[in-house]
Amino acid sequence: MNTITKVICFTATTIACLASFTSEAHAKKFVAADSSPSTQLCMAVASNKPINLIKRINDYSMTRKSVSKVVKCNSMPIASFAKVYELDRTGRLLKYENAPSISIKDIAMLDKDNIVIAGSR
Repeated sequence: MNTITKVICFTATTIACLASFTSEAHAKKFVAADSSPSTQLCMAVASNKPINLIKRINDYSMTRKSVSKVVKCNSMPIASFAKVYELDRTGRLLKYENAPSISIKDIAMLDKDNIVIAGSR
């Protein structure tokens, strides 16, 4: 009985590890088009880590509200950008629930491994 329990635990652990590697392999990679401040803010949103976004906003002496109103990522408002690419953690920080809803998803666009990000100029 003890051996069966060990085999089951080992199998479950192996499956969990393989599942985590698979999800990491399909993660999107965001690439900055330039080093402008708006692109850096877009990259902070793309990291999906609120602390990175807060640091960038503070670096450029802006507020979340001004970033939401002024900055555009790939020709869309920054909150909409977060919504399209399902960046929930940073999107909530920007209150992306209030962003205009986009109902059509371009499947070909979402399947790309590398996504180039260009901020507003």
